[in-house]
Amino acid sequence: MMMEDTEATNNRHTLSYEEYTTTVNLMNQIRAMQTRMQVLEANMGFMKIVMIMNVVLCLISLMVTLKM
Repeated sequence: MMMEDTEATNNRHTLSYEEYTTTVNLMNQIRAMQTRMQVLEANMGFMKIVMIMNVVLCLISLMVTLKM
């Protein structure tokens, strides 16, 4: 990330103002999307754990019901 910032800063002299601001805005959008992806991946991991626990609890309750 830091390398991209340095590269954009070095290119500031060769890019027009509009190109530079567009580049910075796009880099910020990419960072925001990466953050959202990390949150979604964490949520998916949590949901997998919840689903596994749900299946285990269903199996336990089924076994208890069948024993009665």
